[in-house]
Formats: sequence, C-alpha cells, structure tokens
Amino acid sequence: VSSPSKRVDRDLLLNFHNPGNEMLSPYRLFGFGSYFGENECFQNCLRMATARCESSAGGTLLMLNKTDLTSTFHEFPQFATNWRIAAGRRERAKVRQLARLTHDVTYEELAVSQISRFWRQYSRAK
Repeated sequence: VSSPSKRVDRDLLLNFHNPGNEMLSPYRLFGFGSYFGENECFQNCLRMATARCESSAGGTLLMLNKTDLTSTFHEFPQFATNWRIAAGRRERAKVRQLARLTHDVTYEELAVSQISRFWRQYSRAK
C-alpha cells in the first residue's frame, strides 16, 4: 500500500484465492476505519485472504500482529469477549459472502452487485 500520509477511504478489497485458478476474486469491500483478519488470530489458523488497495489515491494500512493483539486483550479484558463475539459474526458474514461467489468477478462487478443488493433491501424496507 502506498504513501503513508494518505488513508484508505474506499476501495480496499479482500480477495479469495480460488485453488486451480490464478485469479483473485474480490468478495468484500472495505472503507476508512475498517478492519479484518482478527478471526484468524483467535482461531489460530492461516490467513486465506489477501487485501489489496484499489484506490488511485493510495492509502495506509495499520498492521497489528497476533502477539500485540493478544497483549491488548490481556490489558483490556473487558473488550476481549465482545471483540471475539464480533469476530464470530464477521466470520459468518464472510462465509455468506464467499458462498455468493459462484464465479470469478472483477472489483467493478462486486461493487455493482453490492449496490444492487443494498438498493433492493432498501426498497423493500420503505
């Protein structure tokens, strides 16, 4: 990710590598203030996704390693339980998003499908 003086305020992707296919398929979009990857630390498993910044303005990425995350939980135990619960919810959402990924898509196709899904839900709620 380029230029530490800028922030990612849009266009951060999480990509899932489809074995047997060299294309990385985006399945989740992130914006400023978003975070990801904590569930892999909690579950002590390998990371299966790659993050990529697609913004022409560049951005910054703050990385917190597993040791520091664990240390933070020991220092602030009142937040650890809530964060683990939220991580479980986010992991279930990730599984649903991956289930919708039935074929390789581009970043633009993912954005269009998410906007369309949001609009349909919004229209029904009115």
